[in-house]
Amino acid sequence: LSYNKAPPPEGRLLWNMQRDYVGYDPRAGQAVDLADEHLKGHDVLYIADAYGVYKDDYLSARNQVEHLEFSKKIYGGLDVDEIAAIERFVRGGGRLVAEFNCLGSPTGGEARKRLERMLGVRWTGWAARHLSDFSDYREIADWVRTRWEQEFGRKWDLEGPGLLFVHEDGRVVAMREGIELRDPPVFLMTADREIPYQFWFDIVQAVNAHDVRAEFKIAFEEPGDRLLQAFGIPDTFPAIVHDDDLSRVYMAGDFSDSGHSLGPPWMAGVTGLRRWMSRLSLMPEDTRLTWEIYAPLVEQIINGKNNRSKP
Repeated sequence: LSYNKAPPPEGRLLWNMQRDYVGYDPRAGQAVDLADEHLKGHDVLYIADAYGVYKDDYLSARNQVEHLEFSKKIYGGLDVDEIAAIERFVRGGGRLVAEFNCLGSPTGGEARKRLERMLGVRWTGWAARHLSDFSDYREIADWVRTRWEQEFGRKWDLEGPGLLFVHEDGRVVAMREGIELRDPPVFLMTADREIPYQFWFDIVQAVNAHDVRAEFKIAFEEPGDRLLQAFGIPDTFPAIVHDDDLSRVYMAGDFSDSGHSLGPPWMAGVTGLRRWMSRLSLMPEDTRLTWEIYAPLVEQIINGKNNRSKP
């Protein structure tokens, strides 16, 4: 936001990452729900990390198991009052941008359905992420292993990297690289490139096929194809969905979690330069998503076709 010169609140020069958002404030131990007052006079709403904050995640970093273990919710999800405020914002011409995980739990029921309608997508109930080693219990929650053992009728004995799929109803599917999957196992595909992807993603359907601007592709081996078919998981599905005017955008992945900064706000041209370097393979492979896809898209959203730029 600072890099793209989007005006911050209160006439300040730069945005403040510690306070310029609506949600949970860990310093005060309090949460603020989104309301009309927060959206008044603004042009862009970006929803991220709607999964929320949980006791084990927040109070003990060592207990984190990548958002998979059951733990008491401190704050999270979108409720119907927040959705109603967003609907009024959108009807008034506001731009709505959202990414994983705003459709899954703890958002649900009527709130989810109304958000799906605004974004032009439908969630299938499946979400997944890449794991570096299935035998590392720091990455695998106890209930996931238990449910998998019930599902497949044998003891959890998986190891090595792969993809873990989790359905809203509790079903789990584990697919290993070199056995059910190729390496790398997931790509984000546009019309002219394929970029390996390693973050959380959810599996959605687009209401309008024309709005699908990028797709995820699972690179499977034959045993993986059989697993996907058995659980009704598609091997290709939308990654980025938006209309022609960028008035509603959904990113079906945890795109903002890359940790890559655009650099000093006053240094012009960084995004264009790094995008060019990335396409020439002069940047690390794990930065391609940021420089070739995410940063250019967010710049378009912020600046907009109508040059509206006040989130």
